[in-house]
Amino acid sequence: MLIKYIITLLFVYSTTAISSFLEKGKRPEYFELTDNIVPTIKVSISDDELALLKTQADYTCNRAGTPTLNIGETLQQYQYAAKMFIELLKLMNFNETYPNVDFSSVLPELNIGEDGHPNLNTMEILSGFNFNFDDYRFRDYANNPIIFQIFMSNPNFNAIKVALTLNKLPLAEGYQINPNLQAILAMAVNNSNYNEFKTKNATMIIDINNQTEVFDKITFSLGGKSSLCFSKPGYNIKIRGDKDLFGRNQFKLRSESADPSFLRSKLASDVYISLGLPCISTNYATLYINDEYMGLFTISDAYKSSWIESEYGDKNTSSLYKCDVLSYLTLVNSPYLCENINDEVTDSSEFVQFLTTLDKAQSAADIEDIFEVDHFLTEMALEYILGSWDRILHQGHNYYMYKQPNGKWIYLAHDFDHEFGINMDRGIMGPITLDSPERVQKLNFDYPNYSFDDWETRHLHIIDILIRKDTTRFDKILKNIVEKVFNPATLYPHIDELKELIKPYVESDYKPLDDGKLPGRINDIGDEFYSYAQWDANIEFTSVPTDQYFAYGIKYWILAKYRYLCNTYDLECDETYLDKNYSYTVNKDVEFTGNDTNPIPTENKPNDCWAENLGYSCCSPENTYIYSSDENGDWGFDFENQQWCGIISNNKSSQNSCWSELIGYPCCSSENTTVYQQDEYGDWGYDFTKQEWCGISYYEEPTNPDETCWSKKLGYPCCKGCKLYSTDDDGSWGYESNQWCGIQSFCKN
Repeated sequence: MLIKYIITLLFVYSTTAISSFLEKGKRPEYFELTDNIVPTIKVSISDDELALLKTQADYTCNRAGTPTLNIGETLQQYQYAAKMFIELLKLMNFNETYPNVDFSSVLPELNIGEDGHPNLNTMEILSGFNFNFDDYRFRDYANNPIIFQIFMSNPNFNAIKVALTLNKLPLAEGYQINPNLQAILAMAVNNSNYNEFKTKNATMIIDINNQTEVFDKITFSLGGKSSLCFSKPGYNIKIRGDKDLFGRNQFKLRSESADPSFLRSKLASDVYISLGLPCISTNYATLYINDEYMGLFTISDAYKSSWIESEYGDKNTSSLYKCDVLSYLTLVNSPYLCENINDEVTDSSEFVQFLTTLDKAQSAADIEDIFEVDHFLTEMALEYILGSWDRILHQGHNYYMYKQPNGKWIYLAHDFDHEFGINMDRGIMGPITLDSPERVQKLNFDYPNYSFDDWETRHLHIIDILIRKDTTRFDKILKNIVEKVFNPATLYPHIDELKELIKPYVESDYKPLDDGKLPGRINDIGDEFYSYAQWDANIEFTSVPTDQYFAYGIKYWILAKYRYLCNTYDLECDETYLDKNYSYTVNKDVEFTGNDTNPIPTENKPNDCWAENLGYSCCSPENTYIYSSDENGDWGFDFENQQWCGIISNNKSSQNSCWSELIGYPCCSSENTTVYQQDEYGDWGYDFTKQEWCGISYYEEPTNPDETCWSKKLGYPCCKGCKLYSTDDDGSWGYESNQWCGIQSFCKN
């Protein structure tokens, strides 16, 4: 015991050189011991489990490129999905599938009959959803996905609530949900079918500054959600058998693949802790699995019952709730979007009562005795200052609520990889709306110079009563953050220290191994976006492209936001950094040059470019996909220049022969011919590699394009394509150029 104590003292002494940014004694022992070193973690599993891990790690999200959204087409696709959802619910026997569940109280809107089947009027429910295009033209799709807006638009049948509730209920033994319904449930709850890997048969050796700790009971699993889209996944480690690693027994290893700097999670965590906020800690480690080098990772603890016990002395807590997407601390959504981490807790009345009090409150005084108000205001100030769009103010996401032993609830933020100005377009703009470009053109893209009102546009009730009603308290907290930590003089040296610490490990992360692969890239179909040069530049002042948007240089974000806050809040700030002549360098070779969201005509267009007269360019000859049509012609989208373009008639490509692509699904490969489902569209297969449905039937190309158009006599044109939206006694109907059209006979059913 004495030897271990002496070793601990040596560790502490060795870390004081560069860890003055963080006060000693404020974090778990492990993280204080590893401040200026990068430990080596070696996990051992069986060869069969390693092979399974690599198989399960294969997952793709197809995230490359700026996301786009065709509002009209999406509304029509989700109208079909909503109809299918209702019809599939009606086919289920809920008494058999979910025994011992009282649906009259859990989901009364299903109106379950004595026979176990829902009594639902499909057309009545569908008519209650809002599918009106004009109502969706200018909405916020960055923080509220269109599927949520549509499926929650029926006040009498909230499909998201239904999906979330069903997703949490245990199925009867031997029962499975219809694959089509399962796909819709996954889509509705924003829960893609990620492959899982977990083993309880792992062992671990960790080397900390040449001192070794050995653990023979380890649970090892793939970790993260969106991070699994990348070629280098993350992992979770749990130490069992009443053992821990210097005060912690659960860790998250993350590859930080979304962040070109590899620094944001660590830096944000350090900022929170330096302000004395309860927060997870983050450092770095390298990982080997069966002696195979996996590269550099961040290592952090996690908000689990063990963390609560360590920090608050509350063993086996029943009052820790994890809040997911679109949970805004209100009775409207949080009761079913915040989940108790203790599976044995089924009574959430205490949490619901807390939300009820928040909803009724009109001032801070109304909730001061049940809620850590100053702590919450500090968290909100940090979300604003750091550009944290992936938390409550925007996404309603990535936070926990915990009722402390003192009776007060506290807000706990987690997942810090989207701080310091990364992917701001994703958080503010969202997808480019192809059939409503004016929505994007109205947005303010000067993110560092956002006021708090610019930033928090949801007008959440809790923000209105704690900040907007009287900003005095919030302003004081914000000023303290700027003076104490959020300023270049404080943060720049710490950034330099961290950069120097991980530099050799990042270099190794971008050097191929003997097999030609980069370390840890076991997801063969995942995304890989960054380079060593981008890592080096993005920590400094250079903005670089990301998988879908861009990331401000970390030091640039700090400088720009610092200047704005100093001027806006009339602070006494360091003139060195306020000086307009303050110089810094930008790496032009890797710099993000920007997205132009305003269409700008291009010179030297073809003479037959009709779009030029309207202020737009024409699409290149190979850019022939039609995103929208109007009285002027067919429109494509130039993703390189981020602008609309007109399609010249002689450039148009023939229609795709894959019918299912026209309703938002790919076609199956030629060898994938097993039919799992049939409907009015055709035969459906399932691609188990990509975890998605695919169409088996095909339509035939027209042999006589000038055949008689049956729908003309009814006052409607015939469709150019074969996308089916409705059928009646007259025939099959599609929807093109903002009007109904008859589907011609050359299209197969």
